[in-house]
Amino acid sequence: MTVPTVARLDYAPVPIKMWIHSQVEATFRVKAASKEPWTVDFIESMSGEDVLYDIGANVGSYTLIAAARGQRVVAVEPGAQNYAALVKNLILNGVNERVVPLPIALGAQNCLLWLNYSDLAPGSASHVLGQSAPGDKPIWFHRMPVMTLKLDEIIKVLGLPEPTHIKLDTDGSESLVLAGAVRILKTKTMRGLMMEMKLDQEEVLVQGLAEHGLKLAARFDERNGKKIGIAYGRFER
Repeated sequence: MTVPTVARLDYAPVPIKMWIHSQVEATFRVKAASKEPWTVDFIESMSGEDVLYDIGANVGSYTLIAAARGQRVVAVEPGAQNYAALVKNLILNGVNERVVPLPIALGAQNCLLWLNYSDLAPGSASHVLGQSAPGDKPIWFHRMPVMTLKLDEIIKVLGLPEPTHIKLDTDGSESLVLAGAVRILKTKTMRGLMMEMKLDQEEVLVQGLAEHGLKLAARFDERNGKKIGIAYGRFER
C-alpha cells in the first residue's frame, strides 16, 4: 500500500496542495494544468461572481483551481474512492466553504445505475455509467449502483446556485448529463461549457448544445503536437 503524501498541483498562479494516494494521482492529477491547459484557460476566464459545476470532478484538480481563484463550485463525483480524495483535498486547501461536493452521478433520469470501475485506485478514470458500450472492457474491477439524478432537478430540490459555467467530463455519458439539464442549458445565466467528447459522439453533442444557444467556440484535440484520440470543446453563448 502506498503511504499517502502531499504534492503541489502544477498551477503556478496559486499554491494548491493535493493528497497522493496512488500512482495515477502522481502521474496525472497533480499535473492537471499541463494536461489540459484549455480547461485552465476556461476557468481563468471566470470571475469571482461565477459558479462552476465540475461534473466528473475526480479528485478535484480543476475544482481546486477554481475555488483557489475565488469561484463557487459544485463538484460532482460518483466514484467512491475519488469522492473521498476530493473531500480530503478540499479540506487540505481550506476551500470547503466554497465547494459543494456531491457523491452522485448525473444523467437523463432519476434512478440507480451501475458504475463500472476501470480501477479502484484514487484518481482513476474511464469508469462506465450504465451498460458498457460495444468495444469497452468486458471485465471490470468492480461495479456498484450509484444514485443518478437530473441536474435540473437537483438544483431545485437542493437549493443549489445555478451554474454560469460547466466543466463536463464523464467518460462517455456526457449526452445523458445534458439530457437532464435542458432547463439550465437554455438559461441566459449559463454562459460557458467545457466538455470532453468522444470522437464518435462529437457531432451529436455539438448540434445538441447549439440548439440550446451554446456554440462551439474552440476545439482541442492535440497535446504537445500529437493527437490525443479525443476532443475537448469550449462552448459559449
